[in-house]
Amino acid sequence: MKQIYADLRDVAREIAAGYPEPDFYSVFSASAGISMDVFETTPLLSVLQETVRQYTNDNLGHGMGHARKVALDAGTIAAAEALAADYSSRQARQVVLLAQCAGLLHDMERRHKDHAVKGAKTARQTLNRESRLNGAEIDIIAFAIRNHEAFKPVTTPRAMNVYIISGSLYDADKFRWGPDNFTHTLWQMIETLQPPLSTLVQHYPGAMDHIAAIKPTFRTEVGRVYGPQFIDIGLAIGRELLEIIQTQYAEYF
Repeated sequence: MKQIYADLRDVAREIAAGYPEPDFYSVFSASAGISMDVFETTPLLSVLQETVRQYTNDNLGHGMGHARKVALDAGTIAAAEALAADYSSRQARQVVLLAQCAGLLHDMERRHKDHAVKGAKTARQTLNRESRLNGAEIDIIAFAIRNHEAFKPVTTPRAMNVYIISGSLYDADKFRWGPDNFTHTLWQMIETLQPPLSTLVQHYPGAMDHIAAIKPTFRTEVGRVYGPQFIDIGLAIGRELLEIIQTQYAEYF
C-alpha cells in the first residue's frame, strides 16, 4: 500500500504541475518580496523556526513546510493590506513580522482537540520566553492563532492591525487547502495514518465538499479576491486524481 500511495502522490504532483500558479503570487510579488526580506533578516523568526520543528515533525501534514508557507503568505497578505491602509514602510514591516510569527506558531498543537485554543496558549508561552515582543504584540499573535480555525465562531477584531494580522494568518492557512492539499498535505497525513485505499475513497467526496466550503470564508480583502482561485485549482486537481484512483486502482478497494 505504501508504494501505491507513493505512486498516487507522484501522479497528483504531475497533475498539479499542469495548472498555473495562483494569481496571488504574481499580483503581489512586491509584497512577497517584503515578506521574504522580513522572514530572512529577523533573528526572532529563525529562533521560532527551531522551536516549531520540535512540535511539528509528525503533525498530520502540518509540519515545518506548512508553517513556513503559511508564514510567508501571511506576510505577503499583511504587507499588501497594510500598504493599502496607508501604513508607513516601518509599520507595514512590523505587521508582516507579527503575521509571520503567527504563521510559524499556529499549528504547534495541531494534534490536540481545539488546537487553536491550546496553540494560542503555547504560542504565548513561547513568545514570552523567546522574544523581545511587547505584551500587546504577543496578545495580537495569540488572538490570531486562537481564531485561525475554519468553521468555528470567530471574534471580530476592532483594531486595523489586529484585523490584518488575524485575517492574514487565516487566509494564508486556507490557501493551503488548494493545490498544496493534493501535492503535500494529503500524502503526509497518509504517511502517518496509513489508511486502506478504500477508506480514502470513502471519505474523498466529503473532503472535497469540505474544501469547497472554505471559499466564502476568506477574511481579508486580498483573501476574498484571490483565495477562491487556490481552492478551485485544488478541487480540479482532486477531481482528476479521484478519477485516476477509481479507474486505475479499483482492484485495491
